[in-house]
Amino acid sequence: MDATDSELERVTKQQLANLYASLLTAARNGGRVFYSDIEGIVGLDHHKAQDRKVLGGLLAVISRAEVAQGRPMLSSVVWRKDINRIGPGFVPLAQQLGRIRSGRDEKAFELEELQATQEAWKPAVQPVAAR
Repeated sequence: MDATDSELERVTKQQLANLYASLLTAARNGGRVFYSDIEGIVGLDHHKAQDRKVLGGLLAVISRAEVAQGRPMLSSVVWRKDINRIGPGFVPLAQQLGRIRSGRDEKAFELEELQATQEAWKPAVQPVAAR
């Protein structure tokens, strides 16, 4: 079930901007984050079902905006520690956005989308190591 607009309003624009910045940092560094790493940024607790719904809604807002700009789903950098996969709302959102076709291997898609996101956001110039 998706979060409603009124549920999403619990989060300030600054918190949403901070969440976006955190996801960008992970993507640019070629990494990923866990839900427990980002929940505090937006004042949520992933142990509460309602807060998980809101966090999923925020990640969907971010990914919809990214796909609208021709980029991969930025929420692909957010993973669950317990199952070492992206959360359950990711693939249905990817289907809505036309990022995955029906019958495709979902785990393979998650990894490919993560790699595409990291590639899209990696720094244009790599730092030169000191000699």
